[in-house]
Amino acid sequence: MKPVLEVRHLTKKYKTHTAVDDLSFRVLPGEVYGFLGENGAGKSTTLRCILGLIKPTSGQIFIDGMPFPASGKKLLRNIGAVVERPDMYGYFSGLENVALFASLCDKNIPEKRLEEVLTLVGLRDRQHDRVKEYSLGMKQRLGIAIALVHEPDLLILDEPTNGLDPQGIADIRALILHLSRDLGKTVIVSSHLLAEIEQVATRLLILHKGKKVLEGAYEDLIRPSETRVAVALGAPLAASVLEAGPWSACLDKATTTEELVFRMPPEQIPALVAFLSAQGAAIQAVDSRHSLEDLFLTLTAS
Repeated sequence: MKPVLEVRHLTKKYKTHTAVDDLSFRVLPGEVYGFLGENGAGKSTTLRCILGLIKPTSGQIFIDGMPFPASGKKLLRNIGAVVERPDMYGYFSGLENVALFASLCDKNIPEKRLEEVLTLVGLRDRQHDRVKEYSLGMKQRLGIAIALVHEPDLLILDEPTNGLDPQGIADIRALILHLSRDLGKTVIVSSHLLAEIEQVATRLLILHKGKKVLEGAYEDLIRPSETRVAVALGAPLAASVLEAGPWSACLDKATTTEELVFRMPPEQIPALVAFLSAQGAAIQAVDSRHSLEDLFLTLTAS
């Protein structure tokens, strides 16, 4: 399957600082590609290079198999993007903002398309209200409407839920899933919010200090064999009991005398609990964690 977007060995340097370091990845048609990393990891810089907003130091970018920008900026016609917070005209209505940006496209966009995208993002009932009266979540949805007005196949969203309340986050999440599952759009979502990426991405890339540290399908990255098991104790257990026991190889570096932490297959948890009980451990709670957050924190600990 030909990728919608391919990045090869992308590097962006600012004097002595390397914001993006030899980054390569491919985005396939119809997927939600999660671009995950802490603030300052290089996510926005990468997206700005892809959109031609800044020039990379080195590397290649291919859109629909064609090199960008060598083949011309016409390649961007099939991309919609919201980079950070969208800028709009506060004294214009939502409809007027969409119409203004539609007029800047080199396509003849019919008026009915303006209402279609406003309906799609849930703003049809507020389309005639001034944007200065919109909440932050409504402004984000309006930005997505503007990015979709020319019917692109690829949508790039940079931190789309940043600063939103829980309802606003849920609205954006539902919209992303609808665009991908129901409308067949390819969506790149950049975020530092682990839970949001976990709920929408079909594949993801973890970026740390400008470098790719992991990439793959969500279900392949979160492996059951690496479940984190935390056992809370009412009283410390002698270290010699663990060191000599069959579970010493599974002990995690986060273990303390009052909370034992193991990494192991989930089917072995009952045997672990039985062993600790037989050794007289005062077990108060057993917490099995198996999440993107654990993986992310492990990879970005340095």
